[in-house]
Amino acid sequence: MTWNDVSVYQFQQIQSISNEDGFDASCKLVGILFNLTDRQVDMLPIKEFNRLLEQTKFLETPMVSKTPKYIKVKGNIYRFVPDIREIRIGGTGRYITAKHFQKDVIANIHRLVATMIIPQKKGWFGLKDDEYNAQDHDKYADDMLFSKITDVHGMLVFFCKVYMTWIETSKGSLIQALMKKQKMNQYQAEIFLRDLWEFMDGYTKPQL
Repeated sequence: MTWNDVSVYQFQQIQSISNEDGFDASCKLVGILFNLTDRQVDMLPIKEFNRLLEQTKFLETPMVSKTPKYIKVKGNIYRFVPDIREIRIGGTGRYITAKHFQKDVIANIHRLVATMIIPQKKGWFGLKDDEYNAQDHDKYADDMLFSKITDVHGMLVFFCKVYMTWIETSKGSLIQALMKKQKMNQYQAEIFLRDLWEFMDGYTKPQL
């Protein structure tokens, strides 16, 4: 088992127990990574449990992420959107709302990534962009729960690096957009952009 075998949902679960240790934490980790219930883990022979636990050692190594052009998950195909002009407050990215950044970042990874993709459909000459329906954002996000964390992390790192530059050069207009679209006052908008910058700076580090 490697990082490539870990889904976004599994990664979120792993992070939720990151402050735990001891035998109970090891049992939870085996259950998460091998999709076993608590009872199934309890019923494992000690030799089998140790074998599975040994396979979790890869978590101690750095994650090597990618920036894929397409993500295929649950029978659906999505294209990663690297062009910041396609995802912007007040534009086609109106579905990017402050709530996904202000809440627990790890718990909202799938929702954040769902703002960086466009569903695909098959055409005469291959895949082409389908319409992004903002009302289906939760559906796209649910799909992203089952995508590889290595794919998603690479997308977030790439996107955040570009987005940070855009924030720096467009701070004034972003504040105005947040005040208008999100009904923030100027102080709230400035604090939001500061927090967003710090959050994205954290995602540009080598590992989540």
